[in-house]
Amino acid sequence: MANLDLILVLLATGVALQVLAGRLGIPRPALLVIGGTALALVTGLPRPGLDPAVIFLVFVPPLLYYASTMAPLRELAVTGDDSSLRGALGCKRRFVR
Repeated sequence: MANLDLILVLLATGVALQVLAGRLGIPRPALLVIGGTALALVTGLPRPGLDPAVIFLVFVPPLLYYASTMAPLRELAVTGDDSSLRGALGCKRRFVR
């Protein structure tokens, strides 16, 4: 249960840093790196333990899905990567019906 509390605190900190970066006009990734470094330097914080299988089950599928929906099919055709284009179109034909 302590890991869940820590993960929620880290998530809330990340959201707060995102909002703060938007208000200050600082690039969000830069402020997140600075905030992460500051959290890493704080002594006494417990180290969160997360099973790698959870990463693959929770975080990777949404990222892959988002990347597949944003894949530029016209650019794939222009670059000549026929196998990627055929695979993408085959998946669309299969799941759109």
